[in-house]
Amino acid sequence: MKKIFILAITLYLISTKWASASSIFESTYSFSKISISDTSSVDDKKFILYLDQDLLFIKYNRPQDLINAEVSVYNLLGQEITRKKLEAASLNQINVPLQNTCYLVRINYSGKVYTQKIIVKTSM
Repeated sequence: MKKIFILAITLYLISTKWASASSIFESTYSFSKISISDTSSVDDKKFILYLDQDLLFIKYNRPQDLINAEVSVYNLLGQEITRKKLEAASLNQINVPLQNTCYLVRINYSGKVYTQKIIVKTSM
């Protein structure tokens, strides 16, 4: 004697924006893929970071946004290496003696936060 089991499964798509749920079998849905690079067109203001010896240079094309801006450099353990207020200029430089490793540079400006990873590798 064979036993047959019938399992009824109902799947719901839940919208946190509209606070609603609907069965996925009652409607047609389409999804699109978005990546981080797709959002870069929203804000064309870019920071350019580069190192020369123990100097970190921060270049920005809208210096008026840098009023009361602040830059912090962290190691990968989350320890703050340095913190400095930026000048409202298109090019800022910070004296940061860094060793060969990765760091996170965090810039707070105009109510926004920009973070970039930098890799320090000195030539021998």
